[in-house]
Amino acid sequence: MLIDSKKLDHDVNIFLNKSAGAFTADNLIASLAYKFDSEEETESFKSRIVRELDGNVELFKSRIKNEYQLKKIFFQNAEFCLTPDKYEIEHGILFPGHRFSAFCAEEIFPSEVKFTETDSKKKSSLRDVSQKLEDIIKYHVLLGSEQIFDFLIAEDPANMKLLQGKATGSQVKLKAFDLKTFYSKNDFEEGDAIAVKILDWTKGTFTFNYIPGNSRKANKVKQWIKNYSAAIDQTIDDYESYLEIPDQLSTAFFIGGRELLTPEGASLDEFYRNNDHIEISMDNGHTILTRKSDIEQDEELEVPEDVMISKGKTASIDEILAEIGIPMKTPELDAYMLDQCYRKELEFVDLFSRCFGNERLNFIDDAQENVFMNYIEDRWERFAERYNRHADELKAPVREKILETVEERLEWLQFLNSIDIPAAQLPEKDMKKLAEISLRLTTMLNMLNSDDYSIDEDDVESVLDTVEKLAETQTEIIAQMGSFMNVENKKE
Repeated sequence: MLIDSKKLDHDVNIFLNKSAGAFTADNLIASLAYKFDSEEETESFKSRIVRELDGNVELFKSRIKNEYQLKKIFFQNAEFCLTPDKYEIEHGILFPGHRFSAFCAEEIFPSEVKFTETDSKKKSSLRDVSQKLEDIIKYHVLLGSEQIFDFLIAEDPANMKLLQGKATGSQVKLKAFDLKTFYSKNDFEEGDAIAVKILDWTKGTFTFNYIPGNSRKANKVKQWIKNYSAAIDQTIDDYESYLEIPDQLSTAFFIGGRELLTPEGASLDEFYRNNDHIEISMDNGHTILTRKSDIEQDEELEVPEDVMISKGKTASIDEILAEIGIPMKTPELDAYMLDQCYRKELEFVDLFSRCFGNERLNFIDDAQENVFMNYIEDRWERFAERYNRHADELKAPVREKILETVEERLEWLQFLNSIDIPAAQLPEKDMKKLAEISLRLTTMLNMLNSDDYSIDEDDVESVLDTVEKLAETQTEIIAQMGSFMNVENKKE
């Protein structure tokens, strides 16, 4: 049987337009009621239908059930949340950026989204904004490198010169939603959120209202991040590097289920900042979401210079610290933040000085420094705002003792660096012991830093004894290596 392609497309579209839920290829074929002369023709036609459905960008596919569902149906009336940062709140704006990309058709640019406050008939207006590229990347990074480039050029052709590196230090021009009145009437502050409802996936139409920060439950947000991370994991397994980042994010909602579409969860910004193993990396010239364990250690993961500006690594705090030669990990940094809160020393400059001293750090360039400072400042503000002194009362003395031990190791490693002695030249056995102690202390800090971990009063003394023994062993190892260095110097 010969099938007219135009008629088939017409008939398939009629079926899809009537579809209100999940369906299979067999459901579609049955509705078409085409007659074939042989079983071979029937199977060939089914293969054709499956290929067409698999290639339809308006459909999700469940690989477990071999079912399809229109994206516009799946997302209809679903909800999610947005979390504007301090800069946006102070300036009365919201960068659309990547905030809506997972929840509307891919051809809709961020500034084309229709964003209307609930019970209002007037959609939010857009305001012209000029910012340094490195300052606005964090609002757009989940668009993917190519989409960021296309979006900024579409916003203003003049941005092309900056993206091509012909106007270094200039500012990109883009649009942001004007939410000054909304923020003002709700006394909006960091920690508050915006609940968003999807009215029309195809047109990119949304309504929104206010969520006070004190109504957001930390355990629910944390569990949401865990559940969504699992859905991202499955998306990576199912599609590998085939999907762009917005499609990965969108597909993960389908895989994870409608229960992820709730304003009580985390925003995409919170997810990317706080998940423990998903990051952005390069694959064949474009950016995708990957698991950190999937990345080869010697692989270059920089986003193209014309997008990210910095020539250094910027994907995480740990990555930047390693590149600029600071032997500190995130759990240690977090512990310093919590210890500063416990001491009631809440000035950011004091925290920074305690962690990194007063000397200028060796950043690759200014852009990397800006990204790093944004990471640190955002993290510090979250810790300072949500610190619970009562819950931390028993953990704080243990954390303080561990930090004393950590500081001894950091000072030793910095001393080695100052006299140009690579750690590789020191006795391997002693360096291995030092690394083992560092790992144990970091593991303990991870637990102490977690809101989910508590310590009994009866256990404090025992844990402090363990830390004390590790500290004594570390001091002995450092002294032994000091003696080794003196002997080697005399030989010379």
